[in-house]
Amino acid sequence: ARQSVQLQEARNLSEEIDRLESILNLPSRPDYRYEVARVARRDLTAWWQQIIIRKGENYDIPVGAAVVYKGGVVGRVREVHAYTATVELVSSSGFRMAATVLGEDRPVTYQGVINPPFSNPMGEVLNVPAQIKLNTGQPRLLVSSPLGGIFPAGLTIGEIVSLSPGSDGFFQQGSIRLNPDLGNLREVAVVIPLYEEEEEAAVDGE
Repeated sequence: ARQSVQLQEARNLSEEIDRLESILNLPSRPDYRYEVARVARRDLTAWWQQIIIRKGENYDIPVGAAVVYKGGVVGRVREVHAYTATVELVSSSGFRMAATVLGEDRPVTYQGVINPPFSNPMGEVLNVPAQIKLNTGQPRLLVSSPLGGIFPAGLTIGEIVSLSPGSDGFFQQGSIRLNPDLGNLREVAVVIPLYEEEEEAAVDGE
């Protein structure tokens, strides 16, 4: 009887995972688990810099973990407390990550810029090969790169709306239009690699 109850609980948990992945438009990835958390606070003075989420050490949220939502990349966990965690947003001027232009295999660098509160969020892309071009009125999508480490590949960062030659003459730099939905976040998902949890469990078992 106990095994039957455990099997039912496992099925219910699997269905709940599928439901949350569907709501957040997340791909099913066996190398990660997604810890869904509500946004607890957002300060006006740091509107595009950080958010506070309602989960922390009590849900094994690690520092440095990727944070995503249905529109793509949200940011990275910067601090973890007992019941909350601080997330540095992708729009923050201190945020950097490896990225790729959709359809290209060469890595580029994305970084946030200073964004005034309630403005349309923007970012910047660097080290773009000169061969990559923009058609007039047709932005290209910038997505996360597998070289980024913590972020699964292919998650949307934003749209490249302009490119111009860099100071070295070999690469370009440009402006990234981020999704304005980043300003209305209510729920996000923390991406936690399963191998880290397995290693911690092995250490605890020694």
